Amino acid sequence: MAFIDDSRPNADVVLAAYQALLKTKYGIHPVVLHKVDLGLRINEPLPKDVFEKLANEVDAGVVALGS
Repeated sequence: MAFIDDSRPNADVVLAAYQALLKTKYGIHPVVLHKVDLGLRINEPLPKDVFEKLANEVDAGVVALGS
């Protein structure tokens, strides 16, 4: 499972909560954490190279949408 921090405010907080919940409730691990600094381009998709790398490593991903 990959957790992707999209660099929005509080995205790290949202991801930490989901990570803890999924580990506790479903025993999901290992976890790949990836921070994407999109700056002012936060509405753009994940860069293709990062997406392809994660797609080859994990079965699922969670993207934080902080606020």
